Amino acid sequence: LIVYGTSVVELILATFLLWGKELPWAFGGSILLLLGFTGVLGYFWLKGQSVESCGCFGAFGGGGGLEVTLLRNLVLIGMVVGGFLLFPEDNKSVE
Repeated sequence: LIVYGTSVVELILATFLLWGKELPWAFGGSILLLLGFTGVLGYFWLKGQSVESCGCFGAFGGGGGLEVTLLRNLVLIGMVVGGFLLFPEDNKSVE
């Protein structure tokens, strides 16, 4: 149920981001998901546990282990924050 629910939320967020509508909500939802995933993975990393593959990005994940996934998430968080800050203010308002 969690996997399907997360996938549906990710598809909805991607649709809004690609469509350019409801951007504050889409950016906010994206950052919340990324922070949640990063928090869980960061917890495993701090505990010294080894996670070979979290399944992130499906077939495009490329493996690389926990550190690579955490680094990728941090880059994505930076991109989401950058997208929110760089997007024109008139497109941020909810219509």
